[in-house]
Amino acid sequence: MISAGGKLARDSLWMILVQIFGRGMALLFSLYIAGALGVQQFGAYGYIMAIITMAGVAADFGSNTYQVRQTAILSDIDSRRAILSSSLIIRIVLGILGLAIVTAIALLLSDDAGGAWLIILFGAGMFFNNINGAFINSLIGHERFGLYGIIFMISQVFNVGSACLLVYLGYGLYGIGFAFSGWSLVSLIANSLVISVMLYRPSLGITRADVYSFFREAAPIGLTAVLVVIYYKSDYLILEYYRGKAEVGFYNAAYVIINALIFLPSTISSTLLPKMSYFLEKNMAKLELIYRASFKYLFFAGFGLGFGGIGVSYQLIRRIYPQEYEPAYAALNILIWVLALIFVNSMQGNMIIAIGKQRLMPWITGAACLANIIMNFILIPRYGMEGAAAATVLAELVAGAGCFYILRRSNRLKDAIPVVLRSFAAGGIMYLFLITFPGWSLFIRIPAGIIIYFAVLIILKGLTRVDMQPIMEILKND
Repeated sequence: MISAGGKLARDSLWMILVQIFGRGMALLFSLYIAGALGVQQFGAYGYIMAIITMAGVAADFGSNTYQVRQTAILSDIDSRRAILSSSLIIRIVLGILGLAIVTAIALLLSDDAGGAWLIILFGAGMFFNNINGAFINSLIGHERFGLYGIIFMISQVFNVGSACLLVYLGYGLYGIGFAFSGWSLVSLIANSLVISVMLYRPSLGITRADVYSFFREAAPIGLTAVLVVIYYKSDYLILEYYRGKAEVGFYNAAYVIINALIFLPSTISSTLLPKMSYFLEKNMAKLELIYRASFKYLFFAGFGLGFGGIGVSYQLIRRIYPQEYEPAYAALNILIWVLALIFVNSMQGNMIIAIGKQRLMPWITGAACLANIIMNFILIPRYGMEGAAAATVLAELVAGAGCFYILRRSNRLKDAIPVVLRSFAAGGIMYLFLITFPGWSLFIRIPAGIIIYFAVLIILKGLTRVDMQPIMEILKND
């Protein structure tokens, strides 16, 4: 019989492997279309996806996270079916509204009818994908990560494969749009059938009160997500307005690398969320143990990646992109710190949700969003993509500080400061090594840098045998 901790470790590993596959596919796709489309069209693609991403998050409006949380907490099938139905209704209504907004934006911002129809085509894919999320999150809430992984990988293969084929045949951005929308519709139909057979069908006895209750509880999470996506994606729109699509293309090239690695913190956090929600009711001490241990390890991982990233950014951009994308390294040097902060903030945000304080999240992200937008308008006209990247780092700092303040009783400042200092010391030494031998192959420098970083952490007693005790506690039976 597998222990709860053993299942947690297995599920986390499985989800990480699935996300490595998915992010790897997405990275290869982005690298392919960057070369096939050129800087201008790649910038147009990033601009379109920024609009679609913002509309998609607004259409979801917290349904993903809240549905997973409630499905994990609730034990009876009827309640879970009601949650699924409520999620579907809200997604359909908000999805229609989101599609209308995308259409209006397309007509207002596009220079020609072709550009408008292209944005609308991607918007249709967003609509189908958003509804599909209701079925997928039932699987995650049930901790059926294996089935989720199979569905996810099949979807990625067909979605990316069909898009690459259409680009190769000369259909450009329209080919990507048709692949995205077409496969989103096919996935919706297939997944609704699979979930209905493997788990349960949506409840037909859903009431207006059920839907309203779901929306009311999910709304703080949704508002938070909308504010987050604004400060992550508004820079694309502002950058395009002031600097044009070519600079958006460089910026998007740097962001592709960040997005390829963001799966690590997000996967760990999303895998732990159902268990953290469970421990809220059963064992608060273990919940706080998971949070403190995760904060420490994710901080080490994130900031190690940050120091390593700035040490190899120039060579990395030159190796994976055509020569015309070389200026993107300047944005990557700054955006890498966004990724470092996300390693920590993703867990902090999920901890706040797990303890039921999600209504505080909009205040935190609202402050971060406001800071980001103000700084975008100040920095982008003068500094372009580097200013956009710096504004995003500032927003993530504001969000992280707010989360840390709310969770200060579970993770005290005096306990966090040694983690920060040791990580910075180890990261600084690794960075000096990486820039001292710029002629070495990345296949040698990167692994050597990782070894040096963690070796210094051990020497500085950032990682010790005693430090493994929290992990052993997590892996015990409940």
